[in-house]
Amino acid sequence: MMMTGILADSDIPALIRRGAGFDIPDFLSAGPRDVLVPYDFFEEARQILEDTTGFGSWAP
Repeated sequence: MMMTGILADSDIPALIRRGAGFDIPDFLSAGPRDVLVPYDFFEEARQILEDTTGFGSWAP
């Protein structure tokens, strides 16, 4: 939720999707997430998330 909020502040639409194998209610908020953005916003979103959250090593 924090990552989508950061992107929304920059007018970048984003969705968060649970990683494969972690879509189990017992895991609640645990597990990896995929941040999905439209292709046209990819580079800008990647740079914003690297600069603000320190998760740059997770960006492909």
